[in-house]
Amino acid sequence: MSAYKIIATQMTRTDVLVAALEQVKPKWKGHIKSDETGSIPLYGYQGDDRTKKNKSDKNYAPPCTVMIPGEGSSRAGRGKNVVGGASNDIGFSRKADGTFVIHVSDYDRHKYGKDWENKIKMEYGLVEKVDTAVKAGAQIGQRQTFNHPKWGQVEGVRCRIRAGQLT
Repeated sequence: MSAYKIIATQMTRTDVLVAALEQVKPKWKGHIKSDETGSIPLYGYQGDDRTKKNKSDKNYAPPCTVMIPGEGSSRAGRGKNVVGGASNDIGFSRKADGTFVIHVSDYDRHKYGKDWENKIKMEYGLVEKVDTAVKAGAQIGQRQTFNHPKWGQVEGVRCRIRAGQLT
C-alpha cells in the first residue's frame, strides 16, 4: 500500500478544477468524477476503499469532491484507470475554508509531482479568469502562446471587452 500525501491549494471551484484537470490531461476528459457533497471514496491500486481505513493509518484518505480513477477504481468497476499503471485514485477534498487539498499517493507522486501540481494551478487560474471574462461579456479568442518580457513564453487566451462591459 502507498500512503497518501496531502497538498494544499488555493483552488475553490469544482467546475473550474475539473476543466483545468481535463485541459492538463485531455485523456481524463469524461472520466473525472465530481460530487459537491464530498462523498467520493478513494481506492488503492488493489481496489481497497481508503476511506474505510482508520484515520490514524497512513494509507487512509478522506472522501473527496473530485476523483481521478486509478487502477483500484477500475478493478472496482468505478471507471477507467486514467491515472495509469498500478495507480491509486487521485482525489481533491475541501478544507473547512473551502479550498481544495490534493490527495496523491507516494507511489503516484513520481508521475504526479510538483510539475503536474503547478500545471494544474496555472491552468486553474487561466480557466477561472476566462470564465470571469465571459460572464462579463468578453469575447474569448483561441488559446495561444505569448512572449512575455519577464516570463518568456506563456500560454493564454486573448480577451476582447468593450468599454462599459465591466462594472
